[in-house]
Amino acid sequence: MQSKKIFISYSHDSNEHKNWVRKLAEDLMRNGVETILDSWHLQVADDLAHFMENAIRESNYTLLICTPHFAHKVNNRKGGVSYEANLVIGSILSNFHDQGKFIPILKEGLPSDSIPLYLRTKLFLDFTNEALYDQSFETLLRRIFDAPLYMPQAAWRKVLSQYPINLAQQTWHWWNQSLCTAMPAIPFCEANRKL
Repeated sequence: MQSKKIFISYSHDSNEHKNWVRKLAEDLMRNGVETILDSWHLQVADDLAHFMENAIRESNYTLLICTPHFAHKVNNRKGGVSYEANLVIGSILSNFHDQGKFIPILKEGLPSDSIPLYLRTKLFLDFTNEALYDQSFETLLRRIFDAPLYMPQAAWRKVLSQYPINLAQQTWHWWNQSLCTAMPAIPFCEANRKL
């Protein structure tokens, strides 16, 4: 599987929130996703605008960690997250193919309070319940690696019908093996390791 690069955009709500974002970044790195995070990649005297522009441009996806504080800053054009919002909006307007590049993550609060106006038309991933973190994280990894949990049976038949049966089985085995190499923590892979 091709490696993926993620940029995480978030507001510095509190130390607890920054620690949660760092944990998410570490979990992504453990699962083979190169992650750009300001606390890892910025140093004193670095150019913030240049960092944000490069991070958004060079990443495959940008995660937008939505909280009431994040939405307030973006909607009122305050701070770095509002500058990033301008970059995101510009990217979406200038390149239709960038639509799926920006993934809203609901971390705290209600969607109406936490998701900025410009992101409200997008489906978001719900990380508000810590007990469901692993499930939400698996969904995020599946989105990043374009490995949906469910696929129409007709789509699989079309792909596999092009190959002799033994090659189709090998392709299925390779896909599962690649998926589990990229995302070892997902329950499907853990269950297969125990067999």
